[in-house]
Amino acid sequence: MPVAARKSSKAAEPPTRFDLDKGAYLYLRSGAAKGRWQLYAYIDGEEVKQSTGTSDLAKAKIKGREMLAEARERSRKGLAARAQYFPDVAELWLAENIGDERDWKAQRLPTEEIKAREGIRKQVRDYLIPYFGQHIGRRSIDQINEAQVLQYQSWRQRQRADWVIERRDLIDRRRREATARWQASARLQKMHPTLDDYLPKDSLGYIRPHVSTAAINKELSILRKIFKFAEARGGVRPGDLPRVKTHSVQDGVARMGFTDAELDIIRKTAKKRYQEAYNEVMARYRQRHPAPADTEAFIESMMSPEWKADRVAWGRYVLMCVIDILAGTGMRPSTLANIKMRMLIRREHDEHGPFYAEYLSVSEFAYSLVGLTHKGVRRGADRARTRTIIPDTMAWKAIQALEAGRGHIPDQPIIDIHPHAINTAFKKVLRACGLEIGPNDQPRSLYDLRHTYITRKLLEGVPQMVVAENTLTSIQMIERYYAHIRVQENFDRLAGGGALQRRRQRPA
Repeated sequence: MPVAARKSSKAAEPPTRFDLDKGAYLYLRSGAAKGRWQLYAYIDGEEVKQSTGTSDLAKAKIKGREMLAEARERSRKGLAARAQYFPDVAELWLAENIGDERDWKAQRLPTEEIKAREGIRKQVRDYLIPYFGQHIGRRSIDQINEAQVLQYQSWRQRQRADWVIERRDLIDRRRREATARWQASARLQKMHPTLDDYLPKDSLGYIRPHVSTAAINKELSILRKIFKFAEARGGVRPGDLPRVKTHSVQDGVARMGFTDAELDIIRKTAKKRYQEAYNEVMARYRQRHPAPADTEAFIESMMSPEWKADRVAWGRYVLMCVIDILAGTGMRPSTLANIKMRMLIRREHDEHGPFYAEYLSVSEFAYSLVGLTHKGVRRGADRARTRTIIPDTMAWKAIQALEAGRGHIPDQPIIDIHPHAINTAFKKVLRACGLEIGPNDQPRSLYDLRHTYITRKLLEGVPQMVVAENTLTSIQMIERYYAHIRVQENFDRLAGGGALQRRRQRPA
């Protein structure tokens, strides 16, 4: 190629750099797919590198000068010259305070702590960053105002409502497709005689249609920590960020648990399901080892290792015991999962006590438990609080059965099944009883057995302090979520126990 041609082609190349001011210029980053102009500036010993967001040089000049003026103004006020955006600050806070899977594995954190950190990371990336980094527009963190923080709750509720509608449409589409497949296939109709047996379950019925106030308060608490983190790094001046106020939770749903009749149905259903699994294991054993009828008792004694090794039978047996223990202690399922055999304390019955005959008719031994809880302990602390838990008499047999089930090995957990698996099995029992949804249209779970115990003890007149101590919670939580019990007691005492009683005694 001639030299003149090479010079003309070189001169025709578009510019890749444009000087804005002393120490500041626009440039095109090599390899950038979208060809957007970048700003580079050196201000008071600090480098500022930021995208203008446009590939048009004329627009990039205007945007670059605005960004340069803003950076110099921030430096004049003693702040970092580069504006800090909420997504960047939030991700940096996660990296320094929460970490990732590799950090958790290296630190050998307990399962509960890992689960808590995963929840915090999900709240930041799924809710806080989409709202403060995208919904209100991309802006520096010091430009977030108090009105935007107050509107976060309504945005969360709208987001949940949109998600519920989207999820409902997805479920309806899947059920329509399943209906068409079932109607067109004779094989499916033979395997599933009724259409309802083949249709996918409507899981949306077990999801809250709105976000609880407690959940939003947790997210706002994380937002407050991110703001303090930004102030500590010098990105914003103290006082420039808005105040983050939590919302009142007095409008929370009253927690009542199960009635005595409902609990009785649940216990009978769980026992029936265990008996069905046990009989099935027995039938399989008899088929493999036929024996005369007079040896039936011997077979029953030999079957103990056999049915305990069966996953279904043993799981239903454990669930049957867990129901009685949680309903008789008010423990959280997570607390029960952390109790080991060495934390069971046998107590001999007092022969001269007023309830000796009643206690002896229930169980050979009485029990108390040593419960561990991280409630009220500073996050990251190694040691949990220990409290003595006094079970109700209905829990004694269940504790004794679990202790005898696998043998008393001190460091072995009292239940060797994951709480999530037990909760799933418990929901199957609730579904069989028709009790999966409570009177307040909220899905029920294993945790409702805790509410059952607390409600029953408060109605029996046990002081709130004693109930709170035995269930490893605080009096404030008892007063907040079980205030309806005190209202009912006062109503009966003032309306029924007073005026109506005097009216009955009044002569005709």
